[in-house]
Amino acid sequence: MDSILQQSFADHPCSQFLAAFNQIARVLGSRLFLVGGSIRNALLSIPFHEVDLLLEGNLQEFLEAVSTSPNMTIVLLDKKRNLYRLVSKPKKIYFDLSPCEEMTVEANLLKRDFPINAIALDLENLLNQTFELLDPQHGVEDLQKKQIRTLNPERFQEDPLRILRGFRLAAALHFSLEEKTEQFAQATAPLLQSISIERIRDEFFKILESEKSYPWILKMDKLGILEILFPEILPLKKTEQNPRYHSYNVWDHSLKTVEELEKLLKEKNYSESQDNLSGERTRLSGLKFAALFHDIGKPSAFTRGENGEIHFYQHETIGENLIQALSERLRLSVKETQFFSLLIRNHLRPAQLARTPKITESAVSRLFRDVHPYEKELILLSLADARAKGKEETPSSAQGKILAAIELLNHAFPQHQSDDQKNSSMGKTFFA
Repeated sequence: MDSILQQSFADHPCSQFLAAFNQIARVLGSRLFLVGGSIRNALLSIPFHEVDLLLEGNLQEFLEAVSTSPNMTIVLLDKKRNLYRLVSKPKKIYFDLSPCEEMTVEANLLKRDFPINAIALDLENLLNQTFELLDPQHGVEDLQKKQIRTLNPERFQEDPLRILRGFRLAAALHFSLEEKTEQFAQATAPLLQSISIERIRDEFFKILESEKSYPWILKMDKLGILEILFPEILPLKKTEQNPRYHSYNVWDHSLKTVEELEKLLKEKNYSESQDNLSGERTRLSGLKFAALFHDIGKPSAFTRGENGEIHFYQHETIGENLIQALSERLRLSVKETQFFSLLIRNHLRPAQLARTPKITESAVSRLFRDVHPYEKELILLSLADARAKGKEETPSSAQGKILAAIELLNHAFPQHQSDDQKNSSMGKTFFA
C-alpha cells in the first residue's frame, strides 16, 4: 500500500504544489490532509485529476497566503460548506480545499458519506514518505471488499444527493452496494425531491457515463428511486405494448434498450462517445438518456384498434415534445435538447427504411443528412431498440434489415458526403 501511494503522488503533477501548500501550512501552524477521492483512487491505482485537501487550522489565513502566488487561482465552490477550489496555472490542476471547522480531523472523517471517501493522509507524512492513514470508518477494508457502504442513514438525510453518489461510485468502480446501504437509500429517497434539479441531473448523467450503468439504473428503478427523480416514467410503467412485437411494457422495454445499447457499445467503434454535449456531459451519457426515454411519447399515443391491436401512431412526434419539456425541467442546454429531439423524432426511420422493398443509396444518405452529425447515435439507438423487443430475432426481422441498411451505408454514404464531412472522423464506415 505504501508503494502504491508513493508512486501515485510522486509521479503526479500535483506533487510540487502539495509541497508548497504544506510549507504554507507549517508556517501558519496548520496541518493539511489528503482526503476523499484522490486518496481512494490512489489506493486503487486509478488516475485522479482533482486533489481533495482538508485543513486543520485557519482557512482564511491559508487562502490569503496562497493568493499571493501568481500561479494559483482561488474559486469559492460552496459558501455554506466553506469549500474552495485552488486552480494551478498554466497547467490546470484542481485542489478542493475544505476546513475541519470546529472538529478534529477524525470527527470530520466520521461525518463523510462513505468509508471509502473517509480516508486521510497527513500531507507532511506523505512528503516524508510515511504513509500512516487515518481511517476511522475502515474505508481501506471496504476498498478491499469492493463495496460501497455507509454507516448511518443520517449521511443520506444530511445530503440526499449522496444516494445517487453511492450508485455512481458503485458503477464507476465496479463495486457492490451493501444491502443495508441500499435499504437506507430506499428509505430516504423521497428526500431527493428537496435537492436542486441541477445537482440531480449532473449526478445522474455521471452514472450514465459508466461502462455498465444499466445494472445500477435497474437497481434504482427497483428501489423506487428513478420515479422520484423522473415522474415522467410512471405512465410508461402502466402502458402495455402489442404482444405480436413486444414481450415488455413500454418502461421495461426502455430499460432493456439501455441494456442492449451498452452491449452494442462494447461491439462497435463509437469513438465520439466522449465528445462534449454540454458542461461535463458527453454524447455517451446523452445517448443512454435518449435510449431510456426514446418511447416517452407512447402513453399519450396509445390506441387500440377494433381487432384489439395496440398502436402508437405518431409517438415519435409526441415524444419529441415531451423530451423537450423534460430537457427544460432538467435545465439542459439547447444543444442537448436538440440532440434528444433529433434522436427521438427519427428513431423509427432506420427500421422504416429497412422495411422498404429496396434500400437505395439516396434514401440512406437522405436519412443520414437529416440527422448529421449524430448518425452513429441514431443507428445505435435503432439497433438497441430492435434488440430490446424481447422477441426472437430472425434475419428478416427489423434488426436484420437495419443491419443490412447499415452495411449499404458503409459503402454508399461516403459518396454523398460534403467536403467537411469527408474530413470528419466518420471515415468510410461508421463502425470499424
